Amino acid sequence: MEWLPKLFDDIDSTCLALHQSWVGYYRWVFLRLTLTIAGVTLLTASPVLRVLAIASVVSYGAVDTLDRIIMKIRRVTAVRT
Repeated sequence: MEWLPKLFDDIDSTCLALHQSWVGYYRWVFLRLTLTIAGVTLLTASPVLRVLAIASVVSYGAVDTLDRIIMKIRRVTAVRT
């Protein structure tokens, strides 16, 4: 009968972990939705912020593309001795 308390403890731990993951998930969704609404509001309110946001996204895309090109050219290979 010593397996019964362990089973109850495992079930309780699993339920608690599931509850915490769902609470964290919904909190993350709410945060993303709030940030999206705030970002769209700011972008429509000020033309300067709109230009800065476009410039930052394009700059990030260019740096990411350049990084991928460099990694494709300089692949890590074993050095022959």
